[in-house]
Amino acid sequence: MSIKIFKLCLLLAFSSILPYAHAQTFQSCDQWANWQMSNGYTIYNNIWGGGAGSQCIWANNEGDWGVTADHPNTGGIKSYPNVDYDVNYTVSSMPNITATFSVSRPSSGSYNTAFDIWYNSYAYEIMLWMNWAGDMGPISYNYGCSGGYPSTACPVETNINVGGHTWNLFEGTNGSAIVYTFMRTSHTNSGTVNITQISQWLANNGYFSSSTNLHEIQLGFEISQAAGGLDFSVNDYSVNIGGSSSSSSSSSSSSSSSSSSSSSSSSSSGSGGLQCNWWGSLYPLCQNTQSGWGWENGQSCISRSTCENDQPVPPYGVVGGGSSSSSSSSSSSSSSSSSSSSSSSSSSSSSSSSSSSSSSGGGSCSDIKTGGNSGNFNTTGAYCFRVQSNVNGWGVSNFAGRSISVTVNGSGTAVTTPGAQLPSKGASDYYHFNSTAGSYAWASVYWW
Repeated sequence: MSIKIFKLCLLLAFSSILPYAHAQTFQSCDQWANWQMSNGYTIYNNIWGGGAGSQCIWANNEGDWGVTADHPNTGGIKSYPNVDYDVNYTVSSMPNITATFSVSRPSSGSYNTAFDIWYNSYAYEIMLWMNWAGDMGPISYNYGCSGGYPSTACPVETNINVGGHTWNLFEGTNGSAIVYTFMRTSHTNSGTVNITQISQWLANNGYFSSSTNLHEIQLGFEISQAAGGLDFSVNDYSVNIGGSSSSSSSSSSSSSSSSSSSSSSSSSSGSGGLQCNWWGSLYPLCQNTQSGWGWENGQSCISRSTCENDQPVPPYGVVGGGSSSSSSSSSSSSSSSSSSSSSSSSSSSSSSSSSSSSSSGGGSCSDIKTGGNSGNFNTTGAYCFRVQSNVNGWGVSNFAGRSISVTVNGSGTAVTTPGAQLPSKGASDYYHFNSTAGSYAWASVYWW
């Protein structure tokens, strides 16, 4: 997942240290370097992830820029250098918007080339993966699907022909936004994407409403691993607005777990019609799922513990019965899971809890991560989860202000240094990852 940086940064040109033979209009190795052009485009270096190495950006214009990235071969997204263009259209009133691109990318490393498109003040994130390499996987509610999907992520729909390309669609959340990831069924380094058609398809199929507002279009590279220095470049790029837009010309075939809900109202859950006001959006309250997000009665739902413990209550929390009207950004099929990362994210967010000693697999650290190799935080508060899989190595991302403690079954000697060797455990035992509160609501522990 990319992060939009809401501040102006001092743009420094270190021509003596940048690895370019010829002078560029803009050059910088600064973490948050950005260049705002008079035609509305802004180029960002955007080294936002934990454990990053160095990255230097150069640019002549929106269609002629690139980076040299030297990030270690560890898990987690390190950066999303991108070109950004801001707009302001609802889906129902959107003119025909297309984006044309051409990129050059390395033959090694772990990364993707992706559009990151934002709606409703960052409530919805639409990613369009045009190509990818290495250990990259999309956000997904579920993992463990066969069929050659990246990181065994499970799509919600397959072979969607829309916007000029054929895609598989994945759905999840980064902790604050519902994320829909369209992954091309084959890789490409150039082409034209019709953003209006994709937006209309999402509205027509109930993933969000036609009143949803598009406000930002980005194209860039999500980079996880680039040890030794790898070059990424954009050779051509333009956002084109105008003309009449046509609706999606084909419907998609349904795959394993189609999960869209009505764009005008959200269904009541099986728990007496109770719902969760989750940061201003309404979702069904789970009846059986005890922690994190679940899938019940053919729809996503949120557990009571997560609803009540992972956000300020009031003004948010459990609300009573009946079917509700749609929230400010109408509730599509709910959220769970984490941002796209080099090691695909687990399918559920969790309530925070402190560590305690317990019997095998038990204790207050009730959130169990399965099917992936990262645990992602949706709170600035303390957080605990456990995994039963073997852990050969591990690390943390976006961990400012936090400290970590890892034990076997919640007891014994704790490992407190990220990446340090963990004690051995039995096949039925669990590693408990306990984090203190921190500065960022989105943070991650990843392992392999």
